[in-house]
Amino acid sequence: MTEHGAPTPSMIQREREIEEGRLSKRQVASKWSDAIVKEILDNDFYIGTFRLKKRARNTVHGKDKRVPKEEQCIFENHHPAIIDKSTFALVQELKEKRNRTNYRGSRGQWLGSEIPNPFGGCLFCKDCGSRLTPIKRQTSSRERKYYICTTYNTKGRRYCSKAHLIEEENLMEDVLTYIKMCRNALCEVISTYDLKDFEAEKKTVEEKRLELHTAINERKNQLKVLLTQKVKDLAIAAGNEDLINETYDSMQKDLFAQIHGLEMQIKELNETAIETPDVKDKLKNALEVVDKIIAGGSLDRRDIELLIEKIVVNEDGMPEITLKYGLSNLISYSPADEMNRRENTIIAVVMKLIAEDERGYTSAKYLSEHITDLGFKKTKQSILPYIELMKGLGILEPTDNPLKPYNIVKSKETIEQLAKDYLPDLTAEITVKQISDDYLHGISDNRWHAGNGI
Repeated sequence: MTEHGAPTPSMIQREREIEEGRLSKRQVASKWSDAIVKEILDNDFYIGTFRLKKRARNTVHGKDKRVPKEEQCIFENHHPAIIDKSTFALVQELKEKRNRTNYRGSRGQWLGSEIPNPFGGCLFCKDCGSRLTPIKRQTSSRERKYYICTTYNTKGRRYCSKAHLIEEENLMEDVLTYIKMCRNALCEVISTYDLKDFEAEKKTVEEKRLELHTAINERKNQLKVLLTQKVKDLAIAAGNEDLINETYDSMQKDLFAQIHGLEMQIKELNETAIETPDVKDKLKNALEVVDKIIAGGSLDRRDIELLIEKIVVNEDGMPEITLKYGLSNLISYSPADEMNRRENTIIAVVMKLIAEDERGYTSAKYLSEHITDLGFKKTKQSILPYIELMKGLGILEPTDNPLKPYNIVKSKETIEQLAKDYLPDLTAEITVKQISDDYLHGISDNRWHAGNGI
C-alpha cells in the first residue's frame, strides 16, 4: 500500500499473479506514476463509455498504434458509471487549461496563507493585462482578502497606474449575482439547442471543406496543364523564350497564391468548426452547477473553473465577468449598476422599516438587526450612513434620549412615496421581506433580473 492506503496498479497485478500461481520478474511500483494518473483521468470508461478498436496494427509483425478517438467504436452508457459526467468534463477542461497556461500548484493560494484562492487563474487587470495577485489584510475585526494587479504590486504605478483592488467577498457576490441572472438564459440556450441540427451543421462544414479541397485539386491540375503547355510553347518559341517564361511564371504564381488562400480557409475552418456534439452536455452540466450554486448560495473553486472563462477588473475595482459557452453574450451585467441597485434596495428597505414602525421612533440597533435578519450584511456602524440620509430627507430627527435616539417625523404615506424615488415599482402592499427576497434571490415573475437603479 502507498502512504494513502491505495495500492498501485502493479501491486494489484502482482496480487492477481500470486492468485493464479505465477510470478513475473516485473518490479512492483511503490508510488503512483504520473503516466498512470494521466491515463485514468483521460479514460471515459469510468463514466460508462466503452470503446472498441482503440489500437490497430498495419503489418503482421508491426507495433500497435493508437487509433484516433473519432475512428473508434464508441458505446455510451454501456455500463454503470463510477464518476459523473460533469466531474469528468471538469477534469478535462482543467487539464486543457493547465496545459495552455503552464499551470503550477503554487497558484491558487493567498499570499501568506494556506487558504485556497477560488479565483486563481481567471482574474486579470483591464489596463496592463497581468493577473491579479491575492493578498490579505488584517483589520481590527477580521482578516480581509483582496486581489491586486500583479504589475502594480511588484513594479509600482510607473508600469500600471492603478491597483485595480477588489475584495474577494465583493467579487464573489458579483459573480453569484451574474450566475443567478444567467440561469434562465442558460435554460433557453439548452432548449433552443434542440432545434439546432448538429448533423446538418456538421454536414455543412464537411461540404465546405470538400469544396475547398476540390478547388485546391482543380488549381493543382491547372498547374500541371500549365507546365505541359509551357513546355510545348517553349519548343516552338523561336526566340520568344523570355516572354513565354515570364507569362507562364506569372500564371503559376497566381495559381500558387490561390492554393495558399484556399489552404488557409481550410485551416481556419478546422480551427473554428464544432467537431463534437457534446456542447449540449456541457451546457447541461453548467446548468446543474448553476442550480447547485443558487440552492447553496455560494460557489467554490470547482464551480468557478467550470463556469468562468475570464474576469477583467477595471481601475475602480469593478469586474467584467465572462462566462463559458458564450453565456455572457446572452445577458449584460454591470457591477456598478448592481451596486447602485443594492444601495437603492437597502435605502427602500430602511424606509419601509421606519414607515412600518408603530413606536414613533427608531434606532441604529433596531434597523441593523432587522436588515441583518432580512439577509443583508449590515452592522450597527454600517447602518449609520443610511440614518444620516433619513435625517437629510427629514424622515428622522435626532433626540437627546439614548433609548429613543431618532423620532420618526414624517407620515407613513410620505415615507413610502419617498421610497419610490429609489425603487419606482414599490407599492404600499409590498413588505420589506418581499423586497429583500426579490433582491437577494433575484426573482421577478420567475425571471432573474438585475434592475437599473437610479
